[in-house]
Amino acid sequence: MPSKRNHWMYGLSGALLLIEAAIFAAALFPSVTPEYRAYYLDRSTDCYPLPVSGAYRLGDRVSFGAASEGKRVDLARCGWRDPEARGSWSDGNRSMLRFAIAPPPADLVLQLSVQPYLDAETPRQRIEVTANGTPLETFELVEKSPAIHRISVPSDIVGTTGWLDITLNYPDARPLTAAGSGTRYYALFVLDVALMGAVD
Repeated sequence: MPSKRNHWMYGLSGALLLIEAAIFAAALFPSVTPEYRAYYLDRSTDCYPLPVSGAYRLGDRVSFGAASEGKRVDLARCGWRDPEARGSWSDGNRSMLRFAIAPPPADLVLQLSVQPYLDAETPRQRIEVTANGTPLETFELVEKSPAIHRISVPSDIVGTTGWLDITLNYPDARPLTAAGSGTRYYALFVLDVALMGAVD
């Protein structure tokens, strides 16, 4: 007949096994944000969104050039290279912007002043635009010259959160390898961005 000591040992062993199983499960299925999982665990994206302020005044045009780095860093969450004199290149297959705005009474317009990366192997760049996870538009650039593109943003997408997170996906991003810097993906050179009312 098992002694009380044996019962105690069996109980302790069972508890230890449960603790180890819980630790193992936590390692396999950690409780993390979808962004953390995609970037660090699944490696399904190279764009980890930074907690930027999103500080923005509706209607302002924000240059992505080096001279206005302060305003740029308020909006640029991830997927951007260091700014050059006139603007900033996208970095990877995705870029994100964040605008902190009050719930708008009417639809908005996102304005992007851009140039695509094009060469003999990349004759076009498609840009897929989403806002707060909702697909807005896919547009195509086939000319190297600067262009202004405007995208309608329905007011109900912003809702009452006060955040407008814009994602730009680049299915045609061009991988280029440079000595000492590894492989970089080029798609879009952004000169400035603006968010305005539909009648501005």
